Amino acid sequence: GADFSIAHWFEHIESVNPPLLSLENGKGVWFSNNDKAHYLACWPDAALLERVLAQIAKSAGITTTAPAEDVRIRRVGEHWFAFNYGGDAAFFDPNARQGPRYVPVVGTKRLEAAGLSVWRRE
Repeated sequence: GADFSIAHWFEHIESVNPPLLSLENGKGVWFSNNDKAHYLACWPDAALLERVLAQIAKSAGITTTAPAEDVRIRRVGEHWFAFNYGGDAAFFDPNARQGPRYVPVVGTKRLEAAGLSVWRRE
């Protein structure tokens, strides 16, 4: 595709459902059955996988958060935990997305190298 690539394997699919995403040659890459089941006919690169998962989440009404490359986030109950595994400072703000508001318990939006922050739902 124009903004993704596939490697390792690709299946040639014949389906009554039109592909949601195709290669430049028209071969289908991503198929769905009314948003109840999804199928990737290839080994996706990171860009394709992110694109597909983001669209599925959006269709389901799920808000997603894309942290900085070295930041890992976890939500447990009423708390967000953000860990910076990188060597440089990074940022994480759970309030940058729509939804409940969170207040910092430990740290701030700025995560120092190897730093962490914890946020609690207001």
